[in-house]
Amino acid sequence: MPTRYAFKTTGGPVRPVGSFTFAPVAGGTEVTFQIHAELAGLKKLLMGSMVQSSMNAEAAALDKAKVVIEG
Repeated sequence: MPTRYAFKTTGGPVRPVGSFTFAPVAGGTEVTFQIHAELAGLKKLLMGSMVQSSMNAEAAALDKAKVVIEG
């Protein structure tokens, strides 16, 4: 079973890279989510809050997935 899933966005104005890493722990699996988006200059000013909001939504989706998977 794979223990890491990585991605790189290739389209759009912001192109984040990230990964999910899975590790067995007592009673389940620990999931670590990492994401990085390079924002500078005008992109940072205009898109910073939108990118942060999107990253927060991804983290919230992991919490929801945990509830669904674990019942």
